[in-house]
Amino acid sequence: MRMFRLGIVALLTVTVFTAPVDANVLCKKRSGALVVRDTTCRPTETPVDLIDLGFDISARVSNSTDIPIPDSTVTALTFDTEEFDTDGIFDPGNPTRLTARTAGKYLIMGYVEFNTSFGANEMREVDIRLNGFTRIARVVGGSLPTAPFITTISTYYELQANDYVELTVRQISGGTLNVHAPEPPAFMMVKLP
Repeated sequence: MRMFRLGIVALLTVTVFTAPVDANVLCKKRSGALVVRDTTCRPTETPVDLIDLGFDISARVSNSTDIPIPDSTVTALTFDTEEFDTDGIFDPGNPTRLTARTAGKYLIMGYVEFNTSFGANEMREVDIRLNGFTRIARVVGGSLPTAPFITTISTYYELQANDYVELTVRQISGGTLNVHAPEPPAFMMVKLP
């Protein structure tokens, strides 16, 4: 059996099993351990596949244009490009949301770049919010006066079916700023087993 390790956000490691070329059954023992069999599982084992383990449930969306962010206003970012979605997580009718269709623990991540550098007494904030209100992750910061504010945000969170998350931003600058499109904002989540 060959194994590959897939690192996720440097703190979490998931082991993905791939069967040898001549094997075609992944089996789960009573103890929960996984084993690869050539043709069939033993009577005390249950056949499974990576889909059963939850590796197929994920989505990533982005936006292809600048998004204006008014001063001192929490704004949920909208997304217009579905890069992939394996479980109906993104609905273009609700373009700010990623919705868990399947309950479980999810790694939720976002990327945001404001297209302007900081002036005196300015602030940028990025949150992941649950069901429109509850903040489950937050990044607040400043930047060098000659560089834009660029950040990633992530959290590992248990979602119930139909819970949704949004990537929100707020900025204090005295005027409207754009979230930058050449490095488009991105929002993604993956259900982990």
